[in-house]
Amino acid sequence: YFKQVSRVARATITARLERIDTESGVAAGSNGKMYCLLHAPLRFFRVTPGDTITLEVPVDGGSWAAVVGKTETCYTESRYARLVPHA
Repeated sequence: YFKQVSRVARATITARLERIDTESGVAAGSNGKMYCLLHAPLRFFRVTPGDTITLEVPVDGGSWAAVVGKTETCYTESRYARLVPHA
């Protein structure tokens, strides 16, 4: 059990998931910082390293972030070009 003493101001950012460990994950935020993530929301949203996700981070700074969701990936990058049929 825990007690929330006061609400923390948060900002919503996008990030790219770098890696998933056994108990946590690491994401690189659009603001240039690295954030630790809990493993449960990563499994819930079925993300894999390289996916773009939406995070809520504390405005005052911190190393942990909350996963809000997964943004749909557009497969137009060069590494996926062979999978996209040419019109």
